[in-house]
This record gives sequence, C-alpha cells and structure tokens, in this order.
Amino acid sequence: MVNILKRVKVEVNDDRLWYGMACSDSIDDLMRFKDQSEPCWLFCAGGKPIRVLRGSHVPNLVNAIKSEFAHELECIEGKSRRNFISIDDEASRKLKIEAEAAKLAQFVVEEEAAESLNEIRRESSLSLMTALEPYTVAIIQPFLVEDGKAKEIVDFLAGDFKIEQQINMKMTEDWARKLYRIPYEVPDPNQEFIDMPLQGDDGKGDDDASVAGGDEDEEGGGKTPKPQVTKSSGRPRRKMLEVPIPEGLVGECVGLLLEHEEIKALAMKKQKPVGTLLETADDWMRLKIGPLKYTDALEIAPYSLHGVYGKGDQLCGVWCPRKYEDKRFAILNFFPTFMETLLQYTTIESGKYSVAIFSANVMDTIKDNAEVQANKTDIVAEGKMKISIPMADEMLKSWEVKGADIMTKKANLITNEVYVVSFNPKNTSLKSALATMVPMHVSKDEVFGRKETSKLFPDLKLPPVEETLPEQVLEKFLARGKPRIPSLTAMDDLGEPVMPEVAEEGESGEGEEETAAPTTATGEAPPSDAAPPNPAGDEEKEQEHENVQSPKPAEEEDDDEEEEED
Repeated sequence: MVNILKRVKVEVNDDRLWYGMACSDSIDDLMRFKDQSEPCWLFCAGGKPIRVLRGSHVPNLVNAIKSEFAHELECIEGKSRRNFISIDDEASRKLKIEAEAAKLAQFVVEEEAAESLNEIRRESSLSLMTALEPYTVAIIQPFLVEDGKAKEIVDFLAGDFKIEQQINMKMTEDWARKLYRIPYEVPDPNQEFIDMPLQGDDGKGDDDASVAGGDEDEEGGGKTPKPQVTKSSGRPRRKMLEVPIPEGLVGECVGLLLEHEEIKALAMKKQKPVGTLLETADDWMRLKIGPLKYTDALEIAPYSLHGVYGKGDQLCGVWCPRKYEDKRFAILNFFPTFMETLLQYTTIESGKYSVAIFSANVMDTIKDNAEVQANKTDIVAEGKMKISIPMADEMLKSWEVKGADIMTKKANLITNEVYVVSFNPKNTSLKSALATMVPMHVSKDEVFGRKETSKLFPDLKLPPVEETLPEQVLEKFLARGKPRIPSLTAMDDLGEPVMPEVAEEGESGEGEEETAAPTTATGEAPPSDAAPPNPAGDEEKEQEHENVQSPKPAEEEDDDEEEEED
C-alpha cells in the first residue's frame, strides 16, 4: 500500500498532497474509528474532514485521492466549495466525553496526592527538626588537630555536652566550601561589563563561536582587548576569578556529634526551656564558639573558642552549624548511622541488639559471672562459632580499622573458634560486665549490632535490614505515607510529634529580648567565662522559628483578607 501511495504522489506531482498516519487510541477526536480492524482513510482539506473511505480496495482509494485533490484545487481557485462532514456520531461523542472525564479525574487524583504528600513532608520535616534540637555537630579544624589541641577542646565540650560519636575524618575541599559557604569562583570586580552587538549575525562577521580583536590606540598604535563575545548570548563573557580556600580548613580533623542532656530531658517530656534564649543544642554550641567575626570574638567574647583558638573569620577553630540545613547536612554525611537509627522504625527495636565476641577459652568465665547471671534475660543469643572472612571484613569496616591493625584483628577473629554474645545494650550493668572481659569485638552501634546479630544468629529470623544510603533513608522518612508520624525524641515513645512552640506577637517585648541574660534550661545563669549568645546566631534562630510556624487556619486567613479589602 505504501508503494501505491507513493506512485499516486508522483503522478499528481504537487507538494500540496500530504499523507499521514494517526492512532485513534490516543486521539480523542478519532474515537469513532477506535477498535476497528479495517483501514479507514480520512480526507481533510483546510484542516477539516471532507470524506471518509473504508477498506483497502486500491482502485477506489486511488480514484478518491485524485478526485478529492482535483476538487480541492478548484476550491483554492474559488471555482467550488468544500463539502465538510462530521466524523462524530453519538457513540464517538460519548467515548470522547468519557475519555475527557477520565483524564480530569486522574488529574484531580494526582493533584490531591501531591498536596497530601507535601503536607506529610512538611509535618515530617518539622518533626525531624524538633527531634534534632538536643543534638549538634562540632568539627575541630585541621590546624588545631595538627597543633595537638583536639583533646583539650573535646574535654572542654564534654563539660556541657554528652559525646554521642567522635570520628577522625578528612575535610575535603567540596565539604569545606559547603560548610563555610566558600564559592568556587566569583566575577572579576575590575572587569567592565559592556553590551556589544554579536558579530556574524548580519553575515559580515566570522563564523567562529567567539570573536577576538580590539580597537587600536590613538597614541601607541596598540590594541586594547575587547571582552570575549559568544554567539549563544550576544554578550561579553564575564571573567571569573577562582576563590581559594584558606589554609587550615582542608585536611584531617575531628568530628563530634554532641547531645545536650537538659534539652533532651525536656524534649522527652514534650516541654521547652523556660526563661532562656538557649532553646537548642545549636544555641549552646554557638554560645561556646562565639561570634562569626574574629574581631567581634576578641572584643565581645575573648574566652570563647573562636577568641582563644581562632585565627580569622573562617579559621574559628571549631565549626558548628549556624542553620538547621547545615546540621542536617553534617549528620547525614559524617554520622550516617545516627540518622539511620533515628529514622528507621521497624517492628523490632533496632536498639535491642549488640554483639560482643570473645575468645572461646573465656566462655565459662563469662557464664559464671554473677552480673551476667543476674541479667541473663537481656542476652538475646550466645554460642561458639567460626567467623567467616566476609563477616570479619564487615565488622572491621564498621570500625574503620586501617593499617597493620586490620590484619592482626582479622586473624584473631577468623583463626580460632570464638564465643559470641548478642545482648541488649540498654542494660548498662550487663554491658559493663561484658566489657570487663576484654572482648575482641563489640558492635559499633545499635544499627551494626542488629545487622551482625541477624547474620551470626540466623535462627532468630530477624527481618533483613534494608541497605540504603542515609539520603535515601531521609527521603523515605519525609515521604512516608502516614498522616501522622511517631515522635523522634525517643525510640520507645510513639506519641504525637513535638511541634516547636512559637510565641505570639506581643507576648514578649523587643526590649526584653535584647536585654535578657541567657540562662540554662532550669533557669540558672550560664558559666561566667562563657560568651554571650551570638547576635547573628539569634537572628538565624528566630528566622528558623518563623519558618517552622504553622500556617493560619482558613477562617483566620479569610478574616485577614476581608480586613484588607475594607
């Protein structure tokens, strides 16, 4: 059939004759021809149908094409008129209406699902932000680690915070630019940005993508360079200057995940600190570090970490998050297991398991220990076994063992038979008793403890732990299909999420907020050597609370609109 249509096209020898093929399943206007097995030929002129021919009889089709095209030429010359027809019957119109209604219903369903998902993500984000209020991150910068000041700073922070995790990490250039907000390049301030016509558009210029050259000097006869011009934009390309990273920010550093126990205790009770501007662990950390500017730190808070150990605005000695987004980024990238423990809820508590591995020779000593006997109910499983090489590699990888130690510890795990105990790490008495037996390996945290228990004791038939990246865990949490989510302040508490309390306008005067001295969560004044809160940090904290504030009810919004109209 294609060859026949081509032959007719050649015989007519006119470009105004066009062929086309359409699928009636995806075009609403062709519903009449849907679910029909025979070929249908639709003749159109002036964008409207003029004839319908069914079947594959070649002589009839060729005659129809030639006659209808000859009639169309007469209509173009004004010698005749087109005879338009309608291809819609009652059945096709009904199918068309039903198809449009189905599309509209699908669109409404998708819109409602998107709106519900956005609401769930908003509630989840607020709950996660509230759950992270007792926690903060501190990064001791590389230049202090090289000077041997890391332990001194860790001991200083341990007086006000509980150290959840401490890691030795390498600060890369990309992470440094992200955390300290250092751009890769900036426009050259000395370059004049001049609008220039694009050469080559009128056919007189070169065909190259860029145009070089310049104007001759009247005195020296030399050439002054012109800004480079690209064909894509027609404007000179702006010269960019690379921004270097200050020395001392990139390299080996110490990362700390800290918990403020007073704020955590209040969060467990779903309460807020009273009579203080220090409402989160980030506020306390900013108070310890001091102002962002080095000159302000020396003048206002000389005993702060920035004032004592700092060397400049960015070389503050210890980095802490100034915004919630910075804290979430740091926890996701530097302490991923903590985020997994916080967000991954399973039917079996992930904090119930921890694995301790001992030499097989001390099995009887451990079993006869009085403290172990008294807390036997918190021992999940125990027994002698051989550790496989892949399992040993996974255990050592969790602790990031490197160098010669990895071969020694690996040999101890896989050479001889060992005694393995899986226990509840929440039982501090049992945990301390097992620690005195000098184990060869202990699970790094609850997440690794559950994974190791599931693999070493398959008879327990624990549900498999989903291997996901921290970013994927966070995304799944934010998009979870529940209208309400559990509280994240404690693994055992499944109550409503703790929403931040936002003071209404007029409850506290601006003058009181400016002159109020910071106090602890219990109402006591902070240590005398501590610096006052950073004004810039307070403004950021207030902006965060403004972003957290829940929207007005619909009735209040309507009242506000009516007042504005009046």
